[in-house]
This record gives sequence, structure tokens and C-alpha cells, in this order.
Amino acid sequence: MTDMGDNVYNTLVNASQEWPSFVRFTIFANDTSGYTARWDSNFSVNHMPMFGLKALSESGDLAAGYWTNITVNDDGYRDNITLKNLNTSYSITGTYTSPVYDFHASVRLVNISVDMYNASGTNVTVQYKLSNTSSWSLQTFYEDSALFEFLRGVHNNTRANATGVALERLVDHDRASTKLYLDFEEQTGCTAIDKSGNNNNATLSACNSTPYWSRGYDSGLRFDGGNDFVAVPDSSSLNPKNAITVEAWINIPENFTSWSHDYDMGIVDKGNYRLFLDHQSGKVRFEVINGSGNWSTSYDSYEDSHAGGYSLAVLNGNLYAALQNNFNVIVFNGSNWSTSSGALDNTALSLASYKSRLYAGTYGNGYVYVFNESTWSLSYDSDETRMRSLGVYGGKLYGGTGLNGDIYVFNGSNWSLSYNSTAQYIYDLYRYNNKLYAAANTGNHIYVYDGSNWSVPFTIPDYLSSLSAWNGQLYAGGTSVASGHIFRINETNTTLVTDTLGSTIYGLTSYNGKLYAASSGDGVIYLYNGSNWSVSHDFEGSILDFATFNGRLYAIGYNNTGKYNATVSVLGQSANISSSTSVFTPGWHHIAATFNGSTMKIYVDGSLEATRSVSGIGIEENGAPLHIGDDYSNGMFYGRIAEVRV
Repeated sequence: MTDMGDNVYNTLVNASQEWPSFVRFTIFANDTSGYTARWDSNFSVNHMPMFGLKALSESGDLAAGYWTNITVNDDGYRDNITLKNLNTSYSITGTYTSPVYDFHASVRLVNISVDMYNASGTNVTVQYKLSNTSSWSLQTFYEDSALFEFLRGVHNNTRANATGVALERLVDHDRASTKLYLDFEEQTGCTAIDKSGNNNNATLSACNSTPYWSRGYDSGLRFDGGNDFVAVPDSSSLNPKNAITVEAWINIPENFTSWSHDYDMGIVDKGNYRLFLDHQSGKVRFEVINGSGNWSTSYDSYEDSHAGGYSLAVLNGNLYAALQNNFNVIVFNGSNWSTSSGALDNTALSLASYKSRLYAGTYGNGYVYVFNESTWSLSYDSDETRMRSLGVYGGKLYGGTGLNGDIYVFNGSNWSLSYNSTAQYIYDLYRYNNKLYAAANTGNHIYVYDGSNWSVPFTIPDYLSSLSAWNGQLYAGGTSVASGHIFRINETNTTLVTDTLGSTIYGLTSYNGKLYAASSGDGVIYLYNGSNWSVSHDFEGSILDFATFNGRLYAIGYNNTGKYNATVSVLGQSANISSSTSVFTPGWHHIAATFNGSTMKIYVDGSLEATRSVSGIGIEENGAPLHIGDDYSNGMFYGRIAEVRV
């Protein structure tokens, strides 16, 4: 930063091949005049500072670029200017009004956010001036950026003590290649307009009430962590084959770190590529997924001729599978399967990860065991016959039983009875829209817990055995007589989606932007694209559970082709990368991830944090909508999102 005199300052904005084209900096001006007693009306007149802005190349005026946006924010004053040439000065003036204050005057704030597009990719000198008859402290930085430096000075006919300028450096802002640009700082209503020119306009969910738009300073779109998300219809422009950049500005209200939250928080998810905060690692993760091809029982599957398979769960980078009869839980590290240390005293019917531990509910005695990645130990004796299901909700672990249909809760220290249902079995427990849903296979009920009370909002003429969210809605699988049924559920009623899917639907899950349903008895896996059901694979046995691990879909069950084998099969190919940052503090963060067919990169707050070489994978065109604030698997975002670009 160079003080040119007369309150004029030059700041060199560096360009590089890594960040060729787009920068942002924000200039904060704080009124520090320190008035005591009362502000009167005369104090408000012409109290907005004048701001002049100009950009120069190192050899003179630069024409190959423009300002894309200049925004002034205070308590009501706002100005947006687009497509101003870089070599044109621009001045902002206005009247700043403020409320009447007793005692001491509060510090007043004005910020000017500048987006600058530099097509040539060369270094640019930004020149700006702030002047006013009152006393101001000028601060230029980007909030919560790893790159920010502070510039401070008093601009009332005195010169500043300048030390630097902060830049928001964004990936791949060649405007010709931007396929989606949603600026949630600048919009209202139920539709977000795509500024990329590709007409990928987005629709806000739950728009029957006022959307959570937040305007002005610290702006963005608010997501409640329940059912708020933004959907962009599928288009060819959102399905690149071999290369993609995904980025977003996010603001979280509380620390996000390993196991601080019960679920992932989706940022951008189209099924074939997804950017999200991983609740187990605390890191931001980017995955590219190709779900085409055939199911496999090759090197990354497990077969045991002595047992069937019941349940799957992921814990801290490993996939766990519960086997029948030999009382083992086996573990897959991404390359090899092995047996977890110590056998249980009965078959594990259910698995769930909770607070960095793996929990298993058993058959025959209704026990719950806990695994600390070293040994198993008893967590709870429910005095029930079976602990058929486990699920996490509201920071607690819940267990559903049979033959009594009771639901127990574990708060991290003690177990207690949460609900005594009229059902016989609680086959599945699932969090959706900030509530806990319990599927019963007798009584034709779905029980719903809102954190305070259990209710039975409706009955379904089916035995229910599985629950899953997909595309922002809740689905339930079950059986009636001899055919598998799927229902779509909202707050007050249900809709039959299909009644022709083989026998009982024990598994439901979302993968690659589609809904998968597993049928027992015939071992068929079906998939649903929102319009039609089709067969994904026929295993000639039974499939009882699903799990997504490292971007691939796993299914567990048994086949009956000659012997009773436990099988874990896998679908899809994936490339993934995670940040090194594992603690995201409250406030704004810029997240960006790239994939070019051979290399993946991930950036946090402008810093390159990880690079990974990949091969043999392209991005499948899956026909699914793109979601913002939701990861298709019900990982809802809690906080604010200001911008998304693809």
C-alpha cells in the first residue's frame, strides 16, 4: 500500500496463473468522531464519506477488465454499479442518516465491497480515496480470510498508516466458463436469478413463508438446518464431463469441527459432484462421483460363508458391516476387510456412529454395544428381545426395539426410555426436518418426535421397515402382503409412490442424485430418478442395508446361490479430497474445489490446502437437480450462504 498524499492510496493487486481473473476487497470506514451526549439532526447531514476508485496497470490505464460490482452498505444506503471500466474513476456520495443516541455515540460503519474482473490476468494497481469533513478510520480487509491484512488510518486531512490490502481470490472466474452464479446477497423472493447467463435460476424450498434473505452488511441467504435448501433444475451446463470448479461463501454460527455436529452439512450437491462439511472429520470435502456401471463383489467386498449381513455404518474413515450368526462386525479401510477386535455375544442387527464411537444393537437380548475403534464393551442392557434400529437426533442416540416397540435414548452418559409405542418392532429411526421419525412394522404407524413430544400424525396401510430423505422429501419403504411399497411423507399425509417393488423394502438411501430401494427375498435393488423406477441389480437373495463410503454405494445382505453368504457389494467410482482445516470457526469462509480429470484441489479462505492426483473417473450426467444447502442425504446446512459459482 502506498500513500500518494491528499488521502489517495495505491494498492498493488497481484495476479497469478492460479488466480487469473477475479478479486474482491472490502473497504470499511468507521466513524470515530466520538461525540458524547446526543446526536442531533444536523449531525446526520452529508455524513456519508466520498469514495473514489480507479485501477491502473503497471504501465498505465488498463482497459482489459471492469468492475463487476461496487456495493456500499450502511443502515439503509446501497448502491450497485456493474461493468465499469477499470480505467474509469467512480465516486460514491450520499447522505448518511443515523438514529438519535443518548450518552455516547456508537461507532458507525460503512463498507464498500468491490468485485474486480481482470481479463488480462496481469497485476493491477487499485487507487482509491476516502474524504469527509468528519473524522473517519479507514480499514481495508476481507473478513475471516486467511489472506487479509489491515489498513488503518485517520482520513481527516491527515495521512494514513497503511500496511496492506486484503483480497478475496476466487478460482476460475473466466466469465465465459461460469455455468452458475447465484449471488444471494443481491436477491429477494422465492427465485434466485443465475447471473452467469445460462438461465440456471434457482428455487427456494419452503417458500410459503418469507425466505431467510439477509440484506446489507454480513448478508446472504439463511438456512435453518431443517428443510431449507435451494434447487437448480438439471441442465447440460451443470453436467461437465471432465473438469469443474465449485465454490461458495458460507457463514456458520458456531464452531464446526470433528463430531461437533451429528450430520454433514451440504453446501453444493448435484449427486455427481458434491461439496460439504464432513461432520466426522470436521473438514470440508469435495467428491466427484460416477454411479454408472455394474455392482461389484470384487476386492472391496466381503464374503463369509458362515453368516448373512445385516447393517452398515461409517466411522472415522472406515466402513463397518454387521454379520449374522458369528457375532462379528467387520471393518473395511478402503483396501482390505478385517474383523473388528472382539466378538459380540449375539448378532448385531443395527449399527450407528455417534460422537466418534460405533454402536451396535443386538438380537436376542436387546443389548447395545459400543466400539472405541479398539475394543467392544457393553453400553446398555435394554431388557428387550431385540435392538432393531439405532439413529442419531438432537445430539443423542436413539434405539428402537422389538418385540415391544419401545424407543430408548442415550444422552452420552445414560440410557432411558423415550417412548413406549403400540408397535411391535421399530425397524428404522431417521432424522428429517429437525424431527425424529420412527418406522414401525406393526401398527402401520410412523411415530414422530419433535424434541419434546412423540406423536402419530398419520397411519400407513403397510408394515414399514425403512426411511430415507431424497430430493428434499422423506420416503418410507415397507410391504403389504407380498409386494414392496414406497411412500412419500410430508407433515400431515402420505402418498403412495409405487407398490410393485418385489417384497419388503428394508433399505432406502440416496446416491448420485437418485433414490435406491433394497428388497428382501428377491435381492433386487431398484433406483428412482423422480419419474420412473428401474432395476439397478438383482442379487438373488436379500439386501438389508445401504451406506455411502468414499463416494461409493455399498449394500449388505446375503445371497442364496448354493450357500448362505454374507455379501457387501459396491457401486460407482469416486474421487475425493478434503481440506487440512478441521475446525471452521463462526463467520464467513470461502470454499473452492477444482477437478480437471487428473488433479483435484481444495481451497479454504483463499489458501490451497490439498492437492490430489486422480485417474479413471469422469463426471456422469445424472439428470438430477443441483442442491444448495442440502447434500441429498439429508445433510442440511445451518448458517448462511452468500454466493455459489460452478
